[in-house]
Amino acid sequence: MTLILPPPVTALLDRLTRAGHRAHVVGGCVRDLLRGVSPGDYDITTDALPEQMKMVFADCRTIDTGLRHGTVTLLYEGVPYELTTYRIDGAYLDSRHPDTVSYTRDLHLDLARRDFTVNAMAYHPATGLTDPFGGRADLAQRLVRAVGDPALRFAEDALRILRALRFAAVLDFTVEAHTECAMRAAAETLRHISAERVREELLKLLDGQAVGRVLLTYRPVLAAVLPELPGPDGLALTADAVTRLPTGTPLRLAALLQGTPDPAGTAARLRLDRRTAEHLSTLCAMAELPLPDTESQTLRYLSRYGVPACRDSITLGAAFAAARGRTEQPYRHWQSILERMLAEGRCYRLSMLAIDGEALAAHGIPRGKTMGRLLDALLEAVMAGEIGNTRQALLAHARRLAAAETP
Repeated sequence: MTLILPPPVTALLDRLTRAGHRAHVVGGCVRDLLRGVSPGDYDITTDALPEQMKMVFADCRTIDTGLRHGTVTLLYEGVPYELTTYRIDGAYLDSRHPDTVSYTRDLHLDLARRDFTVNAMAYHPATGLTDPFGGRADLAQRLVRAVGDPALRFAEDALRILRALRFAAVLDFTVEAHTECAMRAAAETLRHISAERVREELLKLLDGQAVGRVLLTYRPVLAAVLPELPGPDGLALTADAVTRLPTGTPLRLAALLQGTPDPAGTAARLRLDRRTAEHLSTLCAMAELPLPDTESQTLRYLSRYGVPACRDSITLGAAFAAARGRTEQPYRHWQSILERMLAEGRCYRLSMLAIDGEALAAHGIPRGKTMGRLLDALLEAVMAGEIGNTRQALLAHARRLAAAETP
């Protein structure tokens, strides 16, 4: 079998080989090449020790990213590549990382420590595919199967449970029966995994093409990290809505959180960045509100929540409406109003008013709290359609409001 590698990757393998070492591309890049998908990156495994790698690539910049585990990051032609020595992992005392590692010159032993068969393949153009655990056959059968004893694999690193679900969702694979049984039995060990790692796997899982099936099939497993997940009926609705939403956005996570009793608390526990957490909390709050059906209501929503939240709320609401078997028309109607008003440049923020505090002060309006109240009142009058957003109309209305406040 011949796999086409990029010239820089072939050059790295050749340099290690000419220096007397064995080297292969390994893991996800081999899996993707066999699937006919262009890999996002290439990892290299070699019998060269880290010090020997540095000697081979003395003319390149290297970074000791994982020296304790035999990994060196090489910057070659401006692209980072991870080079790792063949190794055998010691005991996993924290359900995440090996306490010790030992180096080996046996590629098969290195592949035996990996998580799933489809990730335990290596390739070199001269020697072809090395596949001691049947990864290629599992790839053809669309199976996620643990290497060796699945209970041991998950005991070593509980994050592999979420990785199995992520691969099932992203690749639309089925988890092999023994692997699934061990995964379910070990689900509670996911509580040892950091919120950051859980979040990253969860976000990738949610972007998968088979996310709906995975959410419903493995709810008891996911409940170990998301105990607030809705019950089977509620999750069925959420899963349907999730699959209707675009990937690569926070919307799928927003749909999942919408079914939980405390979306803000869940977002905080997942250690989402502040901006994303606030955006998702806003979307969940907006889901409880009635749809605006007038221009003034739309302007008020824009003023309070902003353009991105209003647009995302429409997309999210339409997805849930479709999941419930209802028409999306109310959301499309609001969308048409919203986009028309934005195109017209309608005013919904203080900064969009045709007059500001300086202009009001120049006409004798006192600064301070009075000024702030007047500006808010002017914005509300414009959004309600009571006055036009012109300097003359705003100044006249401000004088009337100021006179009314004067004892």
